[in-house]
Formats: sequence, structure tokens, C-alpha cells
Amino acid sequence: MLKKKNTATPPEVVAIREVPGTSYVILPGKRLARLLKVSVYSGKEVYNPIINGKMKRVPVDDLDKLTAPGEQPTAE
Repeated sequence: MLKKKNTATPPEVVAIREVPGTSYVILPGKRLARLLKVSVYSGKEVYNPIINGKMKRVPVDDLDKLTAPGEQPTAE
């Protein structure tokens, strides 16, 4: 039986730099982002991002669901 050759390219390493003394980080492409703090509601840790102009409560366990389907991380 022939073994299929792995042709997947490794993910690009992205440098994210923190801005000292703030809750901001610098992303690739000179983009600036603010880190959100975790809140606790009904015993669950959640983030409160604004998505499509509305604040949405997103449980920490569901963060991967915010990315596009093809960008889902895989368990290794």
C-alpha cells in the first residue's frame, strides 16, 4: 500500500508584539488590536466582542467558532 505524501504547507509563524503598559498588541501588517478581558457569567468564562455592530457574549470554549471554516485549528 502506498502512503500518501504530506503536501500541506506549515502554518506561517506570525509575530504579535505587546505594547508595554497597555492592553494593545501590534499585529502583522502594522495593525493594532486591543486584548479583551475575560468576564464570568453563569459560571462560564466569556469574552464580549462587538461583531457586526452588536456586542456578543462568546464562551472561551467557543472562540474557534469565530474563525472561517477553513481556518479552524486542528488538534495535534
